[in-house]
Amino acid sequence: MSLSLDQTKEVPGPQDRLKSTLKYIMIVDDEPDILDLLQGYLESKGWKIKAFIGPGIALSSIMMNPKLYSLIITDIRMPDMSGIEFIKKVKSMDNNIKVIFMTAFETEIDELRELSDVEPLKKPISLETLVSLIKRLKDIQKKDDRFYTCSQCGDSGESPEIIRHRPTCPHY
Repeated sequence: MSLSLDQTKEVPGPQDRLKSTLKYIMIVDDEPDILDLLQGYLESKGWKIKAFIGPGIALSSIMMNPKLYSLIITDIRMPDMSGIEFIKKVKSMDNNIKVIFMTAFETEIDELRELSDVEPLKKPISLETLVSLIKRLKDIQKKDDRFYTCSQCGDSGESPEIIRHRPTCPHY
């Protein structure tokens, strides 16, 4: 009896169920054109980007998986919630996340310099300056910028052993 390749099934091993993934850069702005420009440019430089039009949905994404993002690039002036309010909420969940604020107002840049662990950029921003700043911030993060995600339920952790799987996951 012979089997063709399409008749055989490979059973995934434990390592196949977990995949190592680089963390994302989050971009938050209320202007779709800016989101599209930044996302396209930064993806062309090799980074994984998730863009959000406004901080509400972005905050929900962080709440679902706080270790998914290593850097947030956000506008300051947005309807419903300012970038500063948004980042305060993010920092309460993950104080290690790096932040780049974008603003068109010089007075806000002066105020932001007083905050620790944030970088201000004045609009219109130079894409080359943004890339240089991202590289500098990524260099000062932990050398191991990887985490593990279960392919079955999507939960993640810093190592395969500490993933807390959802109760419906077969690995739970």
